[in-house]
Amino acid sequence: DGNNDFILLDSISTLNKNYIDTSSIVNSTSSYCYQLSIINTCLQESAKSPLQCSVNEPFAPEFYYATVLPDKTVKIEWKAIDDALFTHYSIVRKLRDSPENPVQVAKIENPQIHFWIDSTVDSDHLSYCYRISANNQCGKAGQVSNQACNVVLNGKSGKLLHTLNWMDYRDW
Repeated sequence: DGNNDFILLDSISTLNKNYIDTSSIVNSTSSYCYQLSIINTCLQESAKSPLQCSVNEPFAPEFYYATVLPDKTVKIEWKAIDDALFTHYSIVRKLRDSPENPVQVAKIENPQIHFWIDSTVDSDHLSYCYRISANNQCGKAGQVSNQACNVVLNGKSGKLLHTLNWMDYRDW
C-alpha cells in the first residue's frame, strides 16, 4: 500500500520450514517483502527476522569469448538470456591486471543481440577484460558474468629463429 506497513499473511502451527505465498499477484513485476516472527505459547513475539524481498536479480550471461579482430578491435560474445523482464545488458571493461574498477562501455537494449565489438581499444598492445550483466524492468542489476580477456600476441623474427609470446586466456 506504499507506506511499508506489514500485514499478517498467515500463521503456521507446525514445524514446516517452507511457505508458499499463494496470494501474491503479478509476482514477476511486483516486489513482496516478508518477515518472520515466532509467537510462543505465552503469546510473546520473538524478534523479527531480516527482511526478505521477492524480486530476483537476473542470471549472469555466460561469456563465450573475447577475441581480437584484424582491425584492432575486440569482439565479445555471450549466451543470450531468456528473461521476460529483461531491459538491457551492461558491458563493463578494464585493463587486464589493473586495480581500477571497470567502467561501463556499452548498454545493449535488445535481448537477441549476443555480441558486441569494442572499437575504442588498442588490442595490438593491451589486454582488456570484460564482464556483462543483464538488467530487468524492476531496476534490478543482475549478477555479473565471468570475466573474459583478450590475448595480446607478439613475436620476433630472427635468422632461422622465430619467437612468439602471448598472454594466457582467462575465463573461457
